[in-house]
Amino acid sequence: HEDGLVTIADTLADKDRMVMERKRSDLLTMLEDRSQAPGMRGVLLTQSEVAVASMLIPRDTRELAASLESLFGNAVVAHKIFGVGVLAMALSTISILMLVSGFAVCEALGVERHGIPFRAGMFCASTGVLWPFVWTGDSRAYLAVVIGTIGYTLLPVALITFLFMLNSPRLLRTELPTGKTRWLWNVLMGVAISITGTASVWTAWHLSIVNFPIGPVALISFLVLVLLGHVFHQRNYRRVASLK
Repeated sequence: HEDGLVTIADTLADKDRMVMERKRSDLLTMLEDRSQAPGMRGVLLTQSEVAVASMLIPRDTRELAASLESLFGNAVVAHKIFGVGVLAMALSTISILMLVSGFAVCEALGVERHGIPFRAGMFCASTGVLWPFVWTGDSRAYLAVVIGTIGYTLLPVALITFLFMLNSPRLLRTELPTGKTRWLWNVLMGVAISITGTASVWTAWHLSIVNFPIGPVALISFLVLVLLGHVFHQRNYRRVASLK
């Protein structure tokens, strides 16, 4: 205005305003808990702590897609790209998981990898389509983030398996890489395992639900199961070899 006053127009919709107020309340509660924590009374709050606390507040799909706006320069395009990415992740992941599930069921039953057992195993993984009906509420779309985190945490397991398969003469036989090609593949796989493995272990180890360290428990349990499975497999392999 000519008199020097500045008017700020509130263009937020009622739903968006309610979401912002709720997240603002969550942030204030988090900061209040910090100030009441043992040893933190009277300690001044820093801007870095406020920034970290704001990062811990769960985001919905609109905010996640907004992170791409600076890249594409258009909010509509950013939301479309984000949606296509989530859809592609879901379709590619469920396809792989259904195949792996079918193979696993056939191996567990000791039957050929085709027919009814293979299809039944594939359909075991397809039950994931029911989770949007179980995981309801405003955070339903956040399920994609949770699934992505679980998949990323387990990625090193697949890479380690590929590394063993890559160096298995009994499995690859004449297709086994040799010479410089074998060295190159092993170096690349080693780098991939180092990067994803470090991130995966760190993520799992610091994961907790309602103050229960679910991450460390799951990680240790998984390692124990892998060790037991390896011992069982070796014993079974020796038994079959002795019969021959």
